[in-house]
This record gives sequence, structure tokens and C-alpha cells, in this order.
Amino acid sequence: MGHARTGDLRDVAKVLARIRALPGVTERSPGIFYIRSTSFLHFHTKADRRWADAKAGNDWGSEIPLPFRAGEKAKAVFLREVLARYRLCEMSAGRTAGVPSNSALESGRAKKRRAAQRER
Repeated sequence: MGHARTGDLRDVAKVLARIRALPGVTERSPGIFYIRSTSFLHFHTKADRRWADAKAGNDWGSEIPLPFRAGEKAKAVFLREVLARYRLCEMSAGRTAGVPSNSALESGRAKKRRAAQRER
């Protein structure tokens, strides 16, 4: 199955920017990410579905849905899963220093919302 085209990823530019910011992650082609020299995450589309395949440690995990026109909540859920898998990949490679926390991937709006919920 082919990978998602650049146009299929335009609405998730901020999500992609957060993935690019992870230590050791490079984007070799639009939407195709590596951790150092190891394939990590890539996107697919079929009909009106979009999802990512991402490694979870040494093996590929289950699909991570990221619907077209996804809202902020769906994007945050997607990013949390990507970060969890990134951590597993780094741990399986024996690297844990510099692995960001969940809050490192959250948008400013999501951080404010979480802070407000804690205050209640």
C-alpha cells in the first residue's frame, strides 16, 4: 500500500512539526519519519481514511487513526500515542536520556486546558 501524499497531510502540519521536533527524528520524505537510521512512522490513506503505522519498540504496532479534518482532541490523542511509541523505540535501543514527556507534545491550548482541569 502506498504512503500518503503531501496534500493528504496539509491539515496536520502542526502534528508533523511536533513529531519532527523529537530528538533523533528525521523526516526523509513528507510524512515518513525515522529515528536515527531506523524507520519509525509513516502515513497511509485509502478512500476517506488516514492512519499512521508506527513502531512500538522493535515491532510495528497497530494502526493509529488520524482522520481527515481531525479536531484538536483527536490530534492530541494521536500525538500521545506517537510519543508512547517513540519512547518504546528509544528504550528498546537503550536510549532514554532526552526522551520528552507527554507535555512536550501538547499544544499550548491543551496545556492550558489540562492546567484548568487540575485547578478544579
